[in-house]
Amino acid sequence: MNILIGDGEKKSRQFLKTLIGDSHPSITVSQASDGKEALELLFNRNFDLLIIDMDIPIINGLEVGKTLKKNPQTKSITIVFLTSSQQIEQTEKIDTKSGSIGFITKPIDGMKILSKIELFRAQKELKEINQYTQDQQEKARNKQLNIIENHLDNDKEFDTKVIYQASDILSGDSYSIFKKDDGTIFLYMVDGQGHGILPSLTVFAIASSIKQAIPNSKDLKSLTEKILESTIGILEDGEQLAFTFVKISPDRKNLEYSIGGMYPFFIKDDNQIIEMETSNIPMMNFTNEIDIKTISLKNFQGSVLFSDGIIEEYKSKISGFKPQDLLKDNSLFKIADKLISKLTLKDDITLILLESKQ
Repeated sequence: MNILIGDGEKKSRQFLKTLIGDSHPSITVSQASDGKEALELLFNRNFDLLIIDMDIPIINGLEVGKTLKKNPQTKSITIVFLTSSQQIEQTEKIDTKSGSIGFITKPIDGMKILSKIELFRAQKELKEINQYTQDQQEKARNKQLNIIENHLDNDKEFDTKVIYQASDILSGDSYSIFKKDDGTIFLYMVDGQGHGILPSLTVFAIASSIKQAIPNSKDLKSLTEKILESTIGILEDGEQLAFTFVKISPDRKNLEYSIGGMYPFFIKDDNQIIEMETSNIPMMNFTNEIDIKTISLKNFQGSVLFSDGIIEEYKSKISGFKPQDLLKDNSLFKIADKLISKLTLKDDITLILLESKQ
């Protein structure tokens, strides 16, 4: 992917180039110190994304944007304007039918820049969804599956079973299970609002952000703070993301969790089935804090997490099945998996069963 940074300030250009290069070494970053130079580069080389300061010298950012959108050769280039809050209205004067436009207010927030790039990368990868052939469908599905991590595959301590079934080609759900070197376990499940391409695109970008944040997250609070920083640049106005985040301590004596817009999940501790509490609304691009709960464990034996699709299908087609029953009798998992695989689903389904082997 090729990005052009247009800014009259050398320090700003260098900051952005270093920021992007350190986070995404595969991205080629070029620089322009004024609007005229930016246009020359844009018309003579292929760029996917332009990040440009509205106040760039000679030809300002707004005029550069208008020029690009009027030219068939460059109209599809995505533009992110670096603006003051007073300049945002000016970007509405540009015809956006040919390519997407975004803005980030100054002073520049590095996390917002990276979030915009992550979203753009996801959009770029899923751009051809509407032109699917069978082969393209399979490739897109594989990309979505490849973002999923399960560090407990073949784990000595825990066994995991997962049902991950999309109602369409792509799922609006995503999940992952991480086990750090010290034994800490992080797992999450997210469910994008609605059906189709938008929620799948959103959860793909969120999943990628979480994957990057996990290595440097010591607890659930630090992880959710990083996730919230990412959502500012990923979630659109009014878009919602349901979530469940869980952290299990290395000694298995404490469990931190946060649920927003999801059905409560269940754990099995000392032979007791316990229902967790929902204490958050779904995540939106203005969410600035996530409530986290902590419980003490006596003898952690497992948990079951599930998206709302399992409940919707349970009410209509999977009569008699309750996810928490899997913690009493795991043989029910094969029955549920087989039944769900044969259904024509109205909603995406994700279910994670985590069981201690001890």
